[in-house]
Amino acid sequence: MIGAIVVHAVYQSYDYAHTRCRANVALTAQHVGRVTEQSVRVVKGISAWLLVNPDANFAANRDLMALSPVMNIDPKETHAIAIIEDDGKAWLLDNKYAGVSFDVSKRPYFAAAQALKLQEIGFGPRSENINTGQETIAVFFKMLFRGNPIVISTAFSTSSIASFFSKTISHGGSSIELINRTRSDIFVVNGEQTTPQIFQRRSDLLNMQRDLYVDGSLSLSTFTTVGCLQDVDGTPFRVLATVGLYEALYTSGPFILVIIGLIIFAIVSTVFSNRRISKLVFDLRAEHQALTFTRDALTESAVEAERANQAKSEFLATMSHELRTPLNAILGFSEILSKQHLGPPGAGKYREYAKDISNSGEHLLDLVNDLLDLSAIEAGKTPINKENLGVKNIIENCCDIVYETIQSKKIGTHIAPIDDDLIVFADPRAIKQIFLNLLWNAVKFTEDGGSVSISAEYVEQYTEFNISDTGIGIPEDQLSTITDPFNRIGNDPHVADNGWGLGLSIANSLIDLHGGIMKISSDVNLGTTITVKIPRQRQTV
Repeated sequence: MIGAIVVHAVYQSYDYAHTRCRANVALTAQHVGRVTEQSVRVVKGISAWLLVNPDANFAANRDLMALSPVMNIDPKETHAIAIIEDDGKAWLLDNKYAGVSFDVSKRPYFAAAQALKLQEIGFGPRSENINTGQETIAVFFKMLFRGNPIVISTAFSTSSIASFFSKTISHGGSSIELINRTRSDIFVVNGEQTTPQIFQRRSDLLNMQRDLYVDGSLSLSTFTTVGCLQDVDGTPFRVLATVGLYEALYTSGPFILVIIGLIIFAIVSTVFSNRRISKLVFDLRAEHQALTFTRDALTESAVEAERANQAKSEFLATMSHELRTPLNAILGFSEILSKQHLGPPGAGKYREYAKDISNSGEHLLDLVNDLLDLSAIEAGKTPINKENLGVKNIIENCCDIVYETIQSKKIGTHIAPIDDDLIVFADPRAIKQIFLNLLWNAVKFTEDGGSVSISAEYVEQYTEFNISDTGIGIPEDQLSTITDPFNRIGNDPHVADNGWGLGLSIANSLIDLHGGIMKISSDVNLGTTITVKIPRQRQTV
């Protein structure tokens, strides 16, 4: 019986070592993937700017010099950005070195940059940055500029990767390596020195076929070591992690010592108590449950990270569409005007195109203003200076602003009688923006000939506003997320009338700053009612 318990404990230690090894290799591969993805985004962003500005002098262009630090999201991880010409002449995108070239033809990474095909991403060997003295890995993107091949380059620090590795492995007996798939270079090593046995296991792992991987990773074990290997998607890198089984026995809990103590006690006393055996089994099960919980927590963390990455991708896709649409209109109509496609100035179409340019510019400015407002609110930089304001005056001013749209759509407005002494304790600019955003939404999503109703009154300790419309309504499955940024009814980014989905988000954030409440009820094709409650001013005695 005791022998079975010992075997079970050793098995648990193996299972724990495998779990930790897979967790280490998954977390570090995800981190390396994020760093390389950021570097690739930097070089592709500079490439996109050059394509839009084919006449720019990248050696000293002020706009490009200003764009470079903006694109370099994390200077601690991503180093200087440069453009390398075919003859080895390089230009740093830095105001300090504007107009000054450097010869990099003798640098170890130049051959890798030259070997790239057009529109191909590449990674250089590990090399020392001559300005900072840090070990870095270069990232390249090759393109044509004015008919000549150039390489846009940046680099990320191997020391920052090593620092992350050291935080991942908190115990001795473990190691993490960042290697390339050609097996000719080890970029980063952190942890225990590689013993001959571990080195042999690394060779075994590297020689395994890709189709033997499980969930993107591969693991092998010996009597003393567990090793795990995982590719970093989209890069030539692999992450190799090892965990020593002796360390696993030590860090997996004190239950092994309990087992040894029980064995000694059993030999000395020759008493094998069923109660003590049950206690031992209970401890083993508890340890197993703890390990299972740790594994599930790591899995949930990976899922949450993927969701965050998806949200980021959706945000960038939406922003790209919203910004590109008015910019394309401005560029297109400007080209028609500048090249006089319709003849000399004075043609009637020119005035129409000039108006379209103005409308597109206003649309773009409104989007930028809304984004700045939302960013300021979320950053806590929007000052709220509350005072007592007349509700009737606020409603009348907002109705005057949307009057022309109401008239053009022949929408009936019904404003319930409001007492002249009805007040709201709020910031003047914020409460006007809240009510105006909600009123605009009601008018915008109400079809011609519909109606919008407005009322306001005191309800308990709140000043309550109600705005109802007979519009298209909101589907039930969208009500919980309708106040998220860029969340639009129908979620169709190509329907211009839907706006860009920031109005409700800004209104909801401003209401939160006032300690208020917003409630939305809606039926598809019947209409929507939005209720806003703003706390009244507390009376002081």
